[in-house]
Amino acid sequence: MPDMLPPASTTRAALRLRPHLAAVPRPGEGALLLGEGRLNALHGDAFATLLPLVDGTRDANTIAAAMPDALQAHYALAVLERGGHVIRADALGGLPETEAAYWSSEGHDPQAVADKLPESRAALRCIGAVDPAPLWEAFSASGITEDADADLLVLATDHLLHP
Repeated sequence: MPDMLPPASTTRAALRLRPHLAAVPRPGEGALLLGEGRLNALHGDAFATLLPLVDGTRDANTIAAAMPDALQAHYALAVLERGGHVIRADALGGLPETEAAYWSSEGHDPQAVADKLPESRAALRCIGAVDPAPLWEAFSASGITEDADADLLVLATDHLLHP
């Protein structure tokens, strides 16, 4: 999941876990990273100590300085980054945390999604007794605008078997 940015651990930017991940430190063992339908086990006590520091307020050097072994901290950050688990704290593109978590769990870069949404267009076709107003409200809230000639066609029906 490349962010098309310099590697997070080589910048002075604050680092955080991808928004769909939660860390569970296991002192003496390592840590678990929990995501939507995924579990990653990180072996080594450095992860148990390091992950609580990857909270979006510290850069790699500050995190390493707070660890007992700075070299081990940089290695652990590199492992997290290579696994696609850590990003720059400012890489959410202004999306709310829950929306960023959704897009991140789907394998998309939240910043890229935030950049693309204002350009997004959709056409809506309703079959049966479907009120389009709530659908357009949801689209509009997401930054999607109505365009009858859009490439994305959303079909809404009041019944799966409606002809």
